Amino acid sequence: MSAPHTRYVDDERELQQLIARLRDHSWFALDTEFEREKTYYPKLCLLQVATPEWVACVDPHALENFDALRDIMLDTTILKVLHACAQDCEVLYQRWHAVPTPLFDTQVAAPLLGYAEQIGYANLVEQMLGVHLPKSHTRTDWCRRPLSDAQLRYAEDDARYLAELYLRMHEALVQNDRLSWLAHDFAELSNSARYTNPPQDAWQRLKRLDRMSNSQLAIAQALAEWREATAQTANLPRAWLLRDDTLLDLARVAPTDLTVLKTMDKIHPRLVSRYGRTLLAVIAAARENAPRALPDARPAPLTPAESAALAKLQAAVHKLATQHALDPDVLASRKKLVRIVRGAAPSEVFKGWRLLALRGALD
Repeated sequence: MSAPHTRYVDDERELQQLIARLRDHSWFALDTEFEREKTYYPKLCLLQVATPEWVACVDPHALENFDALRDIMLDTTILKVLHACAQDCEVLYQRWHAVPTPLFDTQVAAPLLGYAEQIGYANLVEQMLGVHLPKSHTRTDWCRRPLSDAQLRYAEDDARYLAELYLRMHEALVQNDRLSWLAHDFAELSNSARYTNPPQDAWQRLKRLDRMSNSQLAIAQALAEWREATAQTANLPRAWLLRDDTLLDLARVAPTDLTVLKTMDKIHPRLVSRYGRTLLAVIAAARENAPRALPDARPAPLTPAESAALAKLQAAVHKLATQHALDPDVLASRKKLVRIVRGAAPSEVFKGWRLLALRGALD
């Protein structure tokens, strides 16, 4: 494929021309560059779109009417192709309170064509297209202007080869009669609820909670909720308020006065000055509450009957995976099969294309 023509869109006339060109296509590739090192919410710095014929880098910093793109991103007649879309969708959701739809995610589709689960974009481009992409600008500051030619080439490549990946993958999925398998997965990716962070669920990101007493766990959960809500309100990174290890230390010590709080390691004086009394109130209130239940991190050993049932199920999955040229572990992990053996319904354990592919093997 010849190199697509590239445009840098930084004025209103070019933006309107781009929108008109996008409306002439049934799909286009989409990628974003953003920055969030100093904020809670990601800040959109560049948006790239591509078709097989052209690539455009749209600069939201230079455009007063950048949000004119919103309508076409939500146009249900035009497919948007992304790779590992979660962060792109999050940054656009924060900007527009909506997620581009419909979506095709090349990372989600890759296992159906024999590639590794969660494969990175550069690896997929190299394995499928034979193109090696440099990683020199993975840590670049995309908010600074002007952008260098090298930065723009890097950004262009993120969309340019995504368009080519889609053409190859779509053809292969159609040939193997698997395109419809992905409908549920892609619909889920367009669900805006995936890109919100309810403060009451923030504790689920913490590690080693199973080592805590009930009182400590309740405090850790309350502190995580407070940190998430405060970070969202102040638009600050979570770690700027409390690092995870500091939060867990607070839950274990459970200080009752500012004197104890001030003597704790890793507690910055500015945090105590600004939020000390609030933290003590959160800790005191949490002592009176029962903690929310943890997921079962250490299931009981399998019984002989369960082991036999698991082996039979694994054999059926392996046979099915071989028929479809899929990795058995990608199709159905041992952990999920154990849940089936112990009575969970397949629809509780598997979703999307995996549930479709496993019909028959799990009966």
